[in-house]
Parts: sequence; C-alpha cells; structure tokens
Amino acid sequence: MMSLKSVITSPPYEWEWDDAAFLKHTLKVVAKDMAGNMAEKTMNVMAFKI
Repeated sequence: MMSLKSVITSPPYEWEWDDAAFLKHTLKVVAKDMAGNMAEKTMNVMAFKI
C-alpha cells in the first residue's frame, strides 16, 4: 500500500522519515516543474526505525 507522506514546494527539498518502520520499503519521489514537466524515481530501502 502506498501513501503520500509529504508535499514539499520549496528548498531544501528534504523529508525526514519519522514513522516507525521495519524491513523493506519502497520510496517514490515525484518532481514537477512550472511548465508541467514531471520526473519520478523509485528505490527500495531497508528501514529499521522503531
């Protein structure tokens, strides 16, 4: 299940993982500019935060 965690519209473009998490997760980042162009990147991570 995917859920939106944050929408960041100004620098610094950072998000801090503050939820409890354990084992494998997939992160997806989507970037959009004012001209309507879009790029996205997905990566698998191992998280151990309790």
